[in-house]
Amino acid sequence: MSAGVQRKDTLAELRVREARAEDTEKIHALADELAGAVGDSPPGLENVGERLAELLEEPRACVLVAEDEDGAVVGAVSLWIKPDLAHGDSVVEVPMLVVSKDRRREGIGKLLID
Repeated sequence: MSAGVQRKDTLAELRVREARAEDTEKIHALADELAGAVGDSPPGLENVGERLAELLEEPRACVLVAEDEDGAVVGAVSLWIKPDLAHGDSVVEVPMLVVSKDRRREGIGKLLID
């Protein structure tokens, strides 16, 4: 960043909430970006919708989205909470964490994990 340019406090404008079925297209777009970034095949919209519906019904799973003040979903995370036999505790597995390419490096991923 050049001298004198201040970065806008973007985290203040964001809201993290549980995903809903109507977020399917927005989450699909993010998953498509993620697939491109890591060299995977892009997921189909129908597949994302089916998996999202399953995860929303699964008590040990959680899907969260970061939404800006205009209602745009700019990040998403899926979490699995699992028992850990070795420590007698629970662990969290993060199969997907993605932030829109034009909003990366703003702390949105950290916000979703926190």
